[in-house]
This record gives sequence, structure tokens and C-alpha cells, in this order.
Amino acid sequence: LIIILSTSLIFFSVLSIIFFITNLLLSHIENNKKSLGTLKAFGLPSSSVVFTYSSITCAIVTLCFLFSYAASLFLGDPVLKLFATWSDDSSGYLSLVTFSGLPFGWNVILFIVTPTCIVWYFIYRYLYNITPGDLIYNRKR
Repeated sequence: LIIILSTSLIFFSVLSIIFFITNLLLSHIENNKKSLGTLKAFGLPSSSVVFTYSSITCAIVTLCFLFSYAASLFLGDPVLKLFATWSDDSSGYLSLVTFSGLPFGWNVILFIVTPTCIVWYFIYRYLYNITPGDLIYNRKR
């Protein structure tokens, strides 16, 4: 039961990261459509715009991952032990629980590579075959 709950929590976390970053970047692109359209009209290729926003995505996700991974390494066991002492656990099972996580490589794949690739796909799909006029004049595709 614990494995099922922790696995579903991991996948929910990954989906939340993907939805948040995608919404953040697409709303930013939506607010700056005219500027991006002007840059594309002067010859900036779509691949440069997609690469720029993908780099921003990777930087945001990596910084957040490193901060949260370090926090979980340093605060995981102390917070778990504090919770075990404060709870009303008459059986004593909660004090036997130890903090553990996935290996670092799996964390990188799940929390950095996967969200970055999926957000890159959405940005690519949103920006790649759009003309400068579509961006400047808010034309629907």
C-alpha cells in the first residue's frame, strides 16, 4: 500500500510540474506574442525561440529539483522523527519508519528530463509553424 501511494505521489508530482511550467511558459508567450512576432518577422527562426524557452524550462526545473532534493536529504529524517514523536502512535510502528527515496538517477529522469521534454514538445507545437502575422495580429491557426 505504501509503495502504491508513494508511486502515485511521484507521478502526481511530475504531472503537477509539467502542468505548472507549461501553463507558465505558454501564458508568458501569449503575453509576448507581438514581440515574438516582430522578432520572427526580422528573421529569428522558430527553432531559436523554442530553444530559448526550452532552456528556460530546463533551468527552472533543474534549480527547483536541486533545492528540493537537498532539502529532502537534510530534512527528511529529522522531520519524520519529529512527526513520529508528536503523533499518537500507541503501536510504535511509526517510529520504525525510515526516510528513503529513489536513486538520484531516477529522480533526475523523473523530475528534470521528463518535464523538460514534455514542456519542450508543447512549446514546439505551439510556436513552430506559426507565422509572424499570426503572432502580431492574434490570428487563430
